[in-house]
Amino acid sequence: MTHPLGILLLLAIAMRAMADDAQPQARSAFSPNLTAEFFDAGRSRAEPGAVPASPKVLRIGGTANHVEGWRSAATPEPGPSTFLIAFTSAVEVGTVLALGSWQIHYLQPGADAGNPRPEDWLPAAYPGDPGHNLLAVPLPAGVRTRAIRLTGARKPDSSGQFSDTLWFATTLAGRFVNVAPLADVFVSSCAPPDQGFRPRGRANRPDVLADGDFHSTWSNAPREHDISAEEPEWIVLDWGSSRRLRGTAVFLGDGGFGRIEVQAWTSDDRPSGRDAAGWKTVGALTARRPWRPIIWEVAADFGTDVQTRALRYLIVRGLTPEMAEGGEGANPRMASIAEIAVFEDLGNRPCPGRLARETGIPQGVIPLTFTMPWPGRATIQILSEAGEVVENLFAGAPFPAGTNTVWWDLSTLDDYWPPYQKPAPHFSDPSVRGRELAAPGRYRWRGLCHPGLSLRYLYSFNPIKKSGLAWITADGTGGWLADHSPPLDIVRTGDTMAIGSFCEGGHALIETDLDMNKLWGTARIHLACPRVLAAEGPFDSTNAAAAVYFLEKGGWLGFEGREVCLIRVDWRTKAGRRVFAIPREEKDPVLRSVEGLVVRGSTAFIADRSQDAVLVCDLAPNLAGTDEKIHVLNRIAVPGPGRLRPCGTNHLACISRDGVALIALDSFRVTPVVTGLASPFSLAVDREGRFYVGETAPQHQVKVFSPQGKLLRTIGRPGPHRVGRFDPDNLENPVGLEIDAAGRLWVCESSMNVKRVSVWDSRGRCVQDVIGPPEYGGSGGGGIDPEDENRFFYRSLEIRRDPRTGMFRPVNVIWRDDDERYDCFFPGAPHNFSGAAPAYPFRHDGRLFFTSWQGWAGGAQCTLFIYDRDHVRPVAAVGTIPDWMWKRLGRDIPDARFGRVVMRRVDPQIDFSWSGSPAEGMGPDDFAVRWEGTLGIAQPGAYRLITTSDDGVRLCIDGRTIIDNWTDHAQTENSASVELAAGRHPIRLDFYEKTGGASIRLEWEGPGIGRQIVPRTVLAPSNADEKAEGLLGTYYQGGPGESIFAWTDENDDGRVQPPEVRTGTITFEGAPWRQVAATWQTRMNDRFEIAFSDGEYGRAGIAFFNVRGFNRRGYPLYELPKSFVPIPGLAHASDAVMRDRAGNAISLDEYVVSVSPDGRILWRYKNRWPGLHAGHYTTAAGDEPGVLIATTRFLGSAVVNETLGEVIAILSNLGATYLFTADGLYIDRVFQDCRQGLSWSFNAPPSDELLKRVSLGDEHFGGTFQKVKTADGSFRCR
Repeated sequence: MTHPLGILLLLAIAMRAMADDAQPQARSAFSPNLTAEFFDAGRSRAEPGAVPASPKVLRIGGTANHVEGWRSAATPEPGPSTFLIAFTSAVEVGTVLALGSWQIHYLQPGADAGNPRPEDWLPAAYPGDPGHNLLAVPLPAGVRTRAIRLTGARKPDSSGQFSDTLWFATTLAGRFVNVAPLADVFVSSCAPPDQGFRPRGRANRPDVLADGDFHSTWSNAPREHDISAEEPEWIVLDWGSSRRLRGTAVFLGDGGFGRIEVQAWTSDDRPSGRDAAGWKTVGALTARRPWRPIIWEVAADFGTDVQTRALRYLIVRGLTPEMAEGGEGANPRMASIAEIAVFEDLGNRPCPGRLARETGIPQGVIPLTFTMPWPGRATIQILSEAGEVVENLFAGAPFPAGTNTVWWDLSTLDDYWPPYQKPAPHFSDPSVRGRELAAPGRYRWRGLCHPGLSLRYLYSFNPIKKSGLAWITADGTGGWLADHSPPLDIVRTGDTMAIGSFCEGGHALIETDLDMNKLWGTARIHLACPRVLAAEGPFDSTNAAAAVYFLEKGGWLGFEGREVCLIRVDWRTKAGRRVFAIPREEKDPVLRSVEGLVVRGSTAFIADRSQDAVLVCDLAPNLAGTDEKIHVLNRIAVPGPGRLRPCGTNHLACISRDGVALIALDSFRVTPVVTGLASPFSLAVDREGRFYVGETAPQHQVKVFSPQGKLLRTIGRPGPHRVGRFDPDNLENPVGLEIDAAGRLWVCESSMNVKRVSVWDSRGRCVQDVIGPPEYGGSGGGGIDPEDENRFFYRSLEIRRDPRTGMFRPVNVIWRDDDERYDCFFPGAPHNFSGAAPAYPFRHDGRLFFTSWQGWAGGAQCTLFIYDRDHVRPVAAVGTIPDWMWKRLGRDIPDARFGRVVMRRVDPQIDFSWSGSPAEGMGPDDFAVRWEGTLGIAQPGAYRLITTSDDGVRLCIDGRTIIDNWTDHAQTENSASVELAAGRHPIRLDFYEKTGGASIRLEWEGPGIGRQIVPRTVLAPSNADEKAEGLLGTYYQGGPGESIFAWTDENDDGRVQPPEVRTGTITFEGAPWRQVAATWQTRMNDRFEIAFSDGEYGRAGIAFFNVRGFNRRGYPLYELPKSFVPIPGLAHASDAVMRDRAGNAISLDEYVVSVSPDGRILWRYKNRWPGLHAGHYTTAAGDEPGVLIATTRFLGSAVVNETLGEVIAILSNLGATYLFTADGLYIDRVFQDCRQGLSWSFNAPPSDELLKRVSLGDEHFGGTFQKVKTADGSFRCR
């Protein structure tokens, strides 16, 4: 079959014969001979699509910028791509240079260029590593060809389309190979590793300069002075033995430099980059950086072969502004290079079969040989004779089918960081035994292999909507609103609707048609999200000025130093601009709150409830671009104003404190129309002038009034969405109302429990709604009934899928965060989303249970819920005692400073300054004293009591606290005045010492008494009858007492009664400990067993909460642990702890570590960057097999088969998921690191092929991994 590109090679034979004699004249050995003179643009094409070439990609006429790549046409399916580079005549081509993973072919001499056969294309093999993507491919000597063909596999983009892009390719007349990857690289300095949400893992490592790839950049370290010949930077490539080199090229992306002197080493000694001696200049590199290139290059021809073992690249000038087009990226103190190529001239010699580094060092000490039944991935562990995992030799690494041999170099798990560097000083160097090489002994190995894992997309159940895709798509029509808030406001935009919400992820502003099909959406604009919306129409084809305005107050604006911002969105182009902004630092802000907005022409009306006013603002200077200040023309007094809406041509309707008022636009006169409402907030006005008023708690209804203010009807039942059966005709917190073009009412319901936009007909029935999307990062769970594949749960909702139609609907509200019937054990935490919500559904003895979601800073308690008819109810809880429980138990919240009682004594007066321990058996720090007794007053009157303390102090007289400085501080005086009657007064003085100096003094002054130490004669330990003088002091060594609890419900009321609770003290290596916790999660197994970590940095331990039995209702009764099982050598605060089905605890620390209940470490796996924030420092790129990055929580586990047993899924903050067996064998990564994979923004449901390449995205926290029973009775992992 003729290749489709073959038909492009059409030239008159006579013209071809004439042109055959002409040849391009190269300026140097590394000047492309693919020039405009010999380039056949008409026949050069990319397939699919017959896309014409981009000449600058081929280095014809310049360097391609970031939008000038040569891209094949996009297709919905994968397949091959080809890029045909055609010449007007046969050209001698010695080398093809290209960026990408290409197969290179050339058209053999004599072939019919107009109609080549497949066999006319001859391959040219790249002799370097197959993983390289910066290719120098030599052709056979003397080849003259009419065309070069680059073939690759089309790659998907985040829309789900497949295409390929060529960013750089050209040809050279000479035959060269790139030997730079064979050299060792040394540099004068390195910039620090990249850090951030998506760090470039390999950036600034010296080895990136000559690894045959183009993925990262090296830059020199920050410096105070410009790079110069006197203070240069340098790079040395050392091959260890002499080579014949013809020239070099440097390849760059977003970096650059000013000038480099290329020098050859002339001595026999080992080269030194720091010393000038022994180096001879053989070339120079200098070029002006083009504008925003993807890749650009500078080459130096040595003019002849240079015999040397090393090259030094002496950087004598940084990238000065005149060396960068537009001055972009200029920094004379910095040089940045992506890749270095060093060319060896082959002449007429054959191309080597393989260019490989010759180290002379054995691959290892002990060979291990195994057979792969098919090509796939394999994992091998080294175990000691006692069964301890000594090393994970490789994990999830690719291997071909057949016999393979790998080598163990006797390294162990304690050789922690290599091949990576510790990214920052605060990262630890964990070691259990401190031994990096295996001890003498007998070892064995075990492993697993698989042909590759596959994923299949089934469906999405949040947001719940009848049409469109659930996620934000590349074309903007998928997904719904935002993560951080429910819908906030809505306005009509002609035949469509605009809806706003507050987002970090998702869309802050969307447009939908009247059938709730999303048409468009955008994230924040200038960091602003819509708190209130206004529409300025008309919205038809004749009005180019139609716009949507929105106001934001607070939110993300503080990152730019702003407090309030008004945004205008051109509704035809969807371009957004900032109209005005109010700085955050203003002491007397013009706007204190934002509750309503209307824009008419160049005038804005803004409702500020906190000022009881509607502000009239002139936008003309803002719209003209004169300034971004707010121009207030007038203030209209309205009590408690809320939403604003136009009402006819001459009035505005405005929510007031108890109803609706009309504001005359000509006089600003305010006339109440609707009164007597309890909590009016939102407002809409229909064509007939009827008012729709949304009332928030406690009514949660929309009331419809006539233009004269008469109540016509009420929409929605009283009260919010109740726990139990979901009622679509109920409403909750209607904060945004609008009437659409069909006369229907749209309602934005401000409830995180439901997050609903609902549409209502004239009879007051809900005819359509959209619920969702999920909270930030998918927080709050998302699970499936293990026995029913069509029954789903997310946060507050139970959702049912119709298997016939594929449609989803909410069936029950199973939980609310404000349901006061049941106790909530999680006290909440900053940046925690839905931590108390039920999640992780599992079955036990046929009954459906859930545990609390937990999330960030939520792992100190775990609640067990049971599904009870139509909702969930807490039946057990364990963990750290929440503060509210002490009151329920009739006890004060303990202060950890008052830990163990050491002694009691009567102190005559309080005047101490301790330089060490205050008493035998106590340490010099972390202690407290409580003095109690009575103070005798002979002369009534005003007294001033003075304390001088280091650290905390609290003084109580007659049961009233008069001094309270219960903080860590240096020596500080506090005082209080009090009227005291004659007689004796109860007194209590509390003091604690944290660290450092320790002192406490109690003084007074009063009627006839100058300032002095309170004397012993007026103090008594308890009452006036006692002969002792002074106060009774109880001395405590600091440390927590009881800190953990276990509760099991005995009466099914979901509330704690004291007899149902057990509390206790837990110790860590003998010392009382204040908590059990994990940063993200403690995951219970299906036998109700759970474990916690110690919750602090500096040490690591596991607390096992084991089930000691069950009560009469079948709920677990827990045995409180007495102490933590320590994990030696670790210092990270565990991110998550999970009990596997065997009862072992798996913890995410510096290692993923499995600990048995009796304290044995069963296995470990390196986890160098544990947790969300550690992932910001990773020096791994994210595509390395078996390397864990930013692990946060366990998605779950499932028993797969008898061979593998239980498989555990661990989530990465960077969007990957890692699978392990319960005995510590790494299986593979499913979903990719977000720096390597595609974002999930496909315009259609993703295929299996796309799912191999997609990432869940950074800061993705949700989801579960579980085994689910399907309709055919089989089980699948989902």
